[in-house]
Amino acid sequence: MEKEEVLYTKLDNYSEVFGLFTMFKNKMRNLKLIMSNVEDIQEKEEEILSKWESIIKDVSEKIDFIDNKMKPE
Repeated sequence: MEKEEVLYTKLDNYSEVFGLFTMFKNKMRNLKLIMSNVEDIQEKEEEILSKWESIIKDVSEKIDFIDNKMKPE
């Protein structure tokens, strides 16, 4: 089992250290929220690209079909 380390700070620095630690926690919380939003955007982007790919494939198949029908026999 690892030995716990104790962090000592002067009492007059405690408020400053605690404030910085709180700020750090808040920034980490914000970063997690931003990452979650980025992941949501990426998922939506993938859905849109997939739909576009499907539409392009469908139109391409229709163009090929029409092209084959229009060729002289």
